[in-house]
Amino acid sequence: MSSQPADRRPPIARHIGALVALGVVASTLLIAPPAAAASGPPDIARLLASLPVTTENNRGYSRERFDDWTTRNGCDTRQWVLIAEAQGGTRRGCDMRGARWFSYLDGLTTRNSSTFDIDHTVALAEAWGSGARNWNRARRDAYANDLGYRDALIATSASSNRSKSDSPPTTWRAPRAAGQCRLVQAWIATKWRWGLSVDAREKEGLVREL
Repeated sequence: MSSQPADRRPPIARHIGALVALGVVASTLLIAPPAAAASGPPDIARLLASLPVTTENNRGYSRERFDDWTTRNGCDTRQWVLIAEAQGGTRRGCDMRGARWFSYLDGLTTRNSSTFDIDHTVALAEAWGSGARNWNRARRDAYANDLGYRDALIATSASSNRSKSDSPPTTWRAPRAAGQCRLVQAWIATKWRWGLSVDAREKEGLVREL
């Protein structure tokens, strides 16, 4: 079995969980970072300040405009996320045996991965309204299957994923305080990574959260 695509990430991206706590994000191999970021990983407040502010437009959105999950090196995107986030256990092909998964949003843990969903931190509908409607299909599919930034796609409890739905962290709060902090930073980092916009109310809320 070939190694998983995430192995291509630089060390800073592989350790993004620790870096998020410090308020920094990594550029990755899937898309080029903005030129302004070339000198080093900027902090989250600077990322937020750099995001374009526009009115959100969800006209024409349909989940079918994004393709998830695609297969790479024999495993689909859901399986790669579960492999990357597994705590302990052993890998058998695309499955993890004897592993645990932790939902950072609410602090729940499971040994049965089927009880966890894979959540787009910035939901597909939100991405569409924030700029993805102008992308071609290949770029939308790359967004829906982004394994280059660990917090773009996360394994989380089904209850938190469905409660969060398409909401930003300014209107839906993670049940766990540390989860809310990480979600806010991951939201901003994901929007910056993909060149997505924020609306004025969303930006005000994110500034308050930071």
